[in-house]
Amino acid sequence: MEPLQEFRRTVSDVAHALIEYANVYGNPGLGDEQKLKEASRPLRNLSSRLHAQMYLTPKYRYIAKVLCFPSEKSVSEAVTNLIGLSNSVFASGDPIANAGRANKIRKALGIYIPEGERDEA
Repeated sequence: MEPLQEFRRTVSDVAHALIEYANVYGNPGLGDEQKLKEASRPLRNLSSRLHAQMYLTPKYRYIAKVLCFPSEKSVSEAVTNLIGLSNSVFASGDPIANAGRANKIRKALGIYIPEGERDEA
């Protein structure tokens, strides 16, 4: 059960980071270099932790179905989009694309999205 608890804790950390760094990935390239790095590193780290913890859990595919955890495909989508956010906090980022990435992460991991922020497409 410990790997599952760690996985849930990481999902919680992702939810926290998406709020904490929204001002950075929502305004890519603005602010000093240190601030951008402070947002980029944790997002990349969370991506790595999610990926590793899924593989650390024996028979994750089965457990995910039984215990209503995100599927391997959903975790992979979240991992990819976290890396995308991490890379895009610098000048090349697109704030609209970043907001979409954040919502894809939330949806993939089952993190609540307020009704006014949901992508209705």
